[in-house]
Amino acid sequence: MDKTIAIRVDVDFHRQITSRRSEMGLSLKEYITFLVAKDLRDCPNHSKIEISLHTNINLATINEAQKVLDFAKEVLSYGQ
Repeated sequence: MDKTIAIRVDVDFHRQITSRRSEMGLSLKEYITFLVAKDLRDCPNHSKIEISLHTNINLATINEAQKVLDFAKEVLSYGQ
């Protein structure tokens, strides 16, 4: 059974979250569960916790994200 987590954040922080998750092509749920899962995976005290992500990320989404990353690299390296 799924559980619900609800939090309140200030407007500026919400704007930053929205911007970053949009850059990554993730929904709010996907972005937050990605960050929490990464933290749990990296934490030595929780190394035995099985992490399951129920997301809609597929190969097409990953390919689109790669295009954005490649473009960002190109822009950042331009003129160097």
